[in-house]
Amino acid sequence: MKVVRRNVEKMFVTFALAGATITSASAVASTANDNGDWANASTWDTNQAPGAGDILVIAPGVTVSVTGNIIYSGNPMHVQIYGTLDFVGSGSKLSFPCGSIVEIMTSSAFVTGNANGSGQTIRICNNTYWSVGQGPRSGYLAWPEGSTLPVELLSFTATAVPQGVAVRWSTATETNSAYFQVQCSVDGAGFFSVAQLEAGGNSQHQIDYAYMDEVTDEGDRYYRLLQIDNDGATHDLGMASVHLVPSGVLRCFPVPARDLLHVVGATGPLELLDANGLPVRRLMLGPDGALVDLEGLAPGRYWVRVDPGQRPRTVPVVVLR
Repeated sequence: MKVVRRNVEKMFVTFALAGATITSASAVASTANDNGDWANASTWDTNQAPGAGDILVIAPGVTVSVTGNIIYSGNPMHVQIYGTLDFVGSGSKLSFPCGSIVEIMTSSAFVTGNANGSGQTIRICNNTYWSVGQGPRSGYLAWPEGSTLPVELLSFTATAVPQGVAVRWSTATETNSAYFQVQCSVDGAGFFSVAQLEAGGNSQHQIDYAYMDEVTDEGDRYYRLLQIDNDGATHDLGMASVHLVPSGVLRCFPVPARDLLHVVGATGPLELLDANGLPVRRLMLGPDGALVDLEGLAPGRYWVRVDPGQRPRTVPVVVLR
């Protein structure tokens, strides 16, 4: 099997931040795995602030904040949002060079802002593709439209279940798609193939895929999804992570959460309690866990309680808007 990997060539690029010109020695592929400011080097796993030419991924459950007017010039950039890109302050903007792509990868990924009017924007090649006046946007969505990969990915998740890790993904459309390869890593760096599934080829309707990785060792697992064309070209569709815990340990993710909260590690009646200890959601937690709908809840601290009145276990969670 011929695998064509995407390489980011070293190059000399410059970009402007808040009116100052900053020089970057090379273009890189960076992932934000923790909440932080877009312009801070510590937000990204490469410990480098984003520069023109970079490939940037905001991981699931992570919020990256844009707090200034950031303008890039030079080589195109590619931004994939699995978490949240949040604009803070009326003058916060992102302006990317011509040829750049911004993707909101799933329905649980968001671009949001906190200002009125249209001061907060995403621009590519001097064209505005989002402004705060349009409200929050979620995926799958790509700017510019039609600029994305042969597969339009709706979702890609890795979920801890009693049997191991359930890896699932869905596509909205596929063009010239031969197969998918699921890769796994225990450190997020060294990946190895664990599964290969035949793709839909050419499709204009949603297709759901699933693979069960029967692993039981406690610790982190990182899963990467590759899509291979009929001509052998390979496309990296992103990464999902999961933490395996011993059976019986209650776990909630993502934290903080916005629309849905996934609870695993126990079974029985589940309550979501507000700051006053009053239940705002009730449902049953099954062997595969449960999804708690957070729509309509005010932002703030809540508690997940399982087995109320028997041997209750309680985990704090935070809801954002």
